Amino acid sequence: MSSHPTHSQGAITDIMREAIEQKIPDSSAEVGGGGGHFTIEVVSPAFAGKSMLESHRLVYAAIAHLMTGLASTIHALALHTMTMQEWFDWGEAPQSRPCMGGDSVNN
Repeated sequence: MSSHPTHSQGAITDIMREAIEQKIPDSSAEVGGGGGHFTIEVVSPAFAGKSMLESHRLVYAAIAHLMTGLASTIHALALHTMTMQEWFDWGEAPQSRPCMGGDSVNN
């Protein structure tokens, strides 16, 4: 069993997806990446009428337990949150900027 506070087993991407889909009503999540850097795309009616910041906060709240403590393997996230209608309108999530690694402000 994992020493992480969640006591979860399996790939971190699967654990993140399951946590999001359990906490955000009627959501569908795709999580990709590795090495601490992940892209998360979530489609849910729960985002309707919410600002991007409010939607992102819902996702962060769903996976907060995975981002705390010394055992955390999550270092960077690119979030894309949308309603089903937005997903249909766009066809896909927007592309994320590549991660600069480390402190990108000084790179």
